[in-house]
Amino acid sequence: MGQILHIRTSGRSVADAIDEWIARHHLESHSCHDAYDAVVTMLTHPEKVPDLAFVGTECLDAEELALIGWLRETWPHVAIVVCDPTAGVERQSGMVICRDHAALLDLLETEPAELLRRLGRSSVTAGPRSAFGGLAPAVETESGPGLSAEELDALLREGPH
Repeated sequence: MGQILHIRTSGRSVADAIDEWIARHHLESHSCHDAYDAVVTMLTHPEKVPDLAFVGTECLDAEELALIGWLRETWPHVAIVVCDPTAGVERQSGMVICRDHAALLDLLETEPAELLRRLGRSSVTAGPRSAFGGLAPAVETESGPGLSAEELDALLREGPH
């Protein structure tokens, strides 16, 4: 697996759990400490395509939620894990939304390659887009935006359809 992008815009317990998963699997990662840092990273290093991005929403205001769309626009093939207890983000292809800490911990039991496979991604080979465009269309799940811990568990057991 290539690089992990960890945008540390969640609570400390979430960020620590993600850091522990990255360390446990000996993955190369780049951390951004806020939305500004993440946007600067995307603009100045679009060639550093991550395989997986973790984004928390607890520390993002409404305007900064666009960061998730910018991730997809910059790196169309990146798998995205969103930690969003506020239900402010709608699911997109190649994305999983953890609505609570338990759902995230369940997800972090998954091996990195398996997580990418279940999100319909593999190691990223496509290059970045050169500029931001419109946001990718959101996809609604059958039960509404995001996943509960039970839905996440079922998704991880089933894999992609």
